[in-house]
Amino acid sequence: SPAQRNDPPGAQRWVFRSQGMFQGDTAKLSPAGQAALVAFARVLRAEQVSWKRVRIEGHTQTSRPNTPERWDLSAVRASAVAEAFYLRGGISPNRLAIAARGGQTSYAGVKFDPRNERVEIVVEYAQQSAP
Repeated sequence: SPAQRNDPPGAQRWVFRSQGMFQGDTAKLSPAGQAALVAFARVLRAEQVSWKRVRIEGHTQTSRPNTPERWDLSAVRASAVAEAFYLRGGISPNRLAIAARGGQTSYAGVKFDPRNERVEIVVEYAQQSAP
């Protein structure tokens, strides 16, 4: 599991590999990817009193020297996940945020690894007030 980067206390980070979730090197969800995301969104919706926001981060392969970052693909993939959560999973869009990470954060610190192509879903929980 990747390091908990700038996550608020108690946040949970879930990793979905792009392979099998998206069709090839695109941001179009596969039927299996769509089904997995909708199932995940329904679990979130059932527990929505306990969390305040879901941040969806798109990650692409680590950039090679002198090649452009793939910000666009990482953004569009994160957006596709948010759209599935909203349109098919019933999650209110005002509780969703997306982030394009490109190849800035490799998975487990390994460059040029297929696992770098992924979407990470960060569930941020409401802070409990002290008694």
